Amino acid sequence: MDFDWLQLTAILGAATLVNVWMRVRLRVPSAAGSPRRKTPWLSSTTLLACLLAVWALLTIPSEDGFLLAVLATPIQLILLAVAFFRYNRWRGKPVPWHRLVFGNLLVLTVPLPSALAAGELWYRFVHDTTDSIGYTKVARRWLTRHYRFNNVGYRDDVDYDLGTIRADHRITFVGDSFTAGHGIVDVNARTANLLRRDNPSWEVHVLAKNGRDTAAEIKDLKLAAALGYAFDEVVLVYCLNDVMDLLPHWQETLAAAAKEAEGRLALFDSSYLLDTLYYRVVIAQLPGVGDYFSFIGEAYRGELWQRQQERLQTLAQLVERSGGRLSVVTWPFLHGIGPDYAHADIHRRLDEFWRSQGIAHLDLLPLLREHRPEELVVNAADAHPNERASKLAAAAIQPWLRRIIAMPRDRNKNVPKKRD
Repeated sequence: MDFDWLQLTAILGAATLVNVWMRVRLRVPSAAGSPRRKTPWLSSTTLLACLLAVWALLTIPSEDGFLLAVLATPIQLILLAVAFFRYNRWRGKPVPWHRLVFGNLLVLTVPLPSALAAGELWYRFVHDTTDSIGYTKVARRWLTRHYRFNNVGYRDDVDYDLGTIRADHRITFVGDSFTAGHGIVDVNARTANLLRRDNPSWEVHVLAKNGRDTAAEIKDLKLAAALGYAFDEVVLVYCLNDVMDLLPHWQETLAAAAKEAEGRLALFDSSYLLDTLYYRVVIAQLPGVGDYFSFIGEAYRGELWQRQQERLQTLAQLVERSGGRLSVVTWPFLHGIGPDYAHADIHRRLDEFWRSQGIAHLDLLPLLREHRPEELVVNAADAHPNERASKLAAAAIQPWLRRIIAMPRDRNKNVPKKRD
């Protein structure tokens, strides 16, 4: 429980005083004509307590305190409405216009906090999913619930022996959230684990973390080599956004999103519902957040594309020097998959580059473009591959990898060579 006691006291105190005020100010007398008790101090105290409760909600980020408030508010309003209408019926006099306005506003106000309470309960206790970037409280909680890390800090349900290869072949998948299985609850339903299940003679490792780009993947491989990791077959699982760190637009977008989030009311930090709405309505409308796919093509032209090629060459050379052989699998952007896929030219450029380096490349675009996006993504707000897409990818990667493994390699050039 993370109650902030000042917030809790303010909310409960206001609720108690509202009930007392209704019982005293709107009390139906036991006998006709008996005087109504006048307690102006109670009205002032109740108003002050309610203002204090509102202040606490707006300034103190307590999840449980906010939940208590959204659950208590509809009940308080309903009790107030019942007492108000009972009192006016008991008076037996025409209702003045200001009371009529107040009563109608009271009736119209009740559904709003009720809907807020229902939404908060849903997003806090039922809704369990991700978004593409992992900004929302719901998505961060999903990661806490469903990501389990092994002895070397990567998401998996088995530990890794870094040095000794205990199988016929070690297949090391290197990548980002597409490879780690962002949005997939059961880690054994992601692509790499499906390949491990169907190929018991392979020792499958997954060196993948959310948010990795090419520069970070190079650092991870350097660290693995320094720790004595035994490289064998290394599969770089490439996503088109692995180049985003080179784009000035994207860095500016991240800074703008962070600045926008820092200035919001603490109320949004207390609520799962309001936090989700904030990121989907406010942050998603910032330039470059919802449409960064549209300018990613800049990274595959001119100087930026040259820099990315150099980074990929560095990665390939690192694998070769460490005794491994590199191959590459490329994922398309699944949200835009289809016959009119907008980034086909980038896939062509990548395929030409890998061919020029003598490195085996499997592009998943031809396999997946015949499917509808909603069949392949985790949900409407998360364009990562779901279980179906992972299964399709595993079915394509398996025979491709088997062919690569069967080919002897020239360790000096890190390319397959013909059998003698």
